[in-house]
Amino acid sequence: MAVVLFLFLLIPLFATAQTLQVGLSDVGPFAYEEKGQLKGINYDILSQLAKEAGLIFEYNLYPHARLVNAMETSNPDLAIFFSVSCMKYEKHYEIQDKLYEASPRIYLKASVDLKQKNVRIGRLRGTCTELIDQYVKPDRLTEVTSMDQAIEMLKSNRLQGVCALPSVFNFAKDKAHYEEKLVTSLKNEKPLEAVLCRKKSLPEETKRKLEAAAKKLKKIHLED
Repeated sequence: MAVVLFLFLLIPLFATAQTLQVGLSDVGPFAYEEKGQLKGINYDILSQLAKEAGLIFEYNLYPHARLVNAMETSNPDLAIFFSVSCMKYEKHYEIQDKLYEASPRIYLKASVDLKQKNVRIGRLRGTCTELIDQYVKPDRLTEVTSMDQAIEMLKSNRLQGVCALPSVFNFAKDKAHYEEKLVTSLKNEKPLEAVLCRKKSLPEETKRKLEAAAKKLKKIHLED
């Protein structure tokens, strides 16, 4: 009887930390895979969060459009999204903490004008909504699956501009050794807020751990 009681008391010592499913959008420099290793700004934030909270995160790297679909089916427990995007799924998700700010921009080749009829602008599907809706007609918009694809289309002149965050555009441009100078013509008047978007149904104890851990995160300042 004493042995059974002793083993029962030891169970909490060997209990494993809770595992949360985390969705990452495959967009450098925020999250990407390099030589089989996950890297990026959002990955670093979430890794620190998991460590501080004493939780285990299982990362799932999605193309951006697929992560949106995953959110619609309430799949990941956590993801980093812009606040307006997180609130689209408020039935299942809620905003926990603001992490950083970023302002999308429209980049154009120096030789073109956005008012020209033959100018085509590329964007990652579902991004840059405010700028695109305001300045780009639907028939001039090209949805791309990655910024790498957008850079290749700029090289071949199938695109004359792109809408993207500066950090995303410059990361893809440097990786592809794209040297043509592009002009920044327009940017969001108000920066977008990137937030930790968490599932409402998470246990309250897990939420408390995440909230306490978030207070210890390092401040992030993106290039503008």
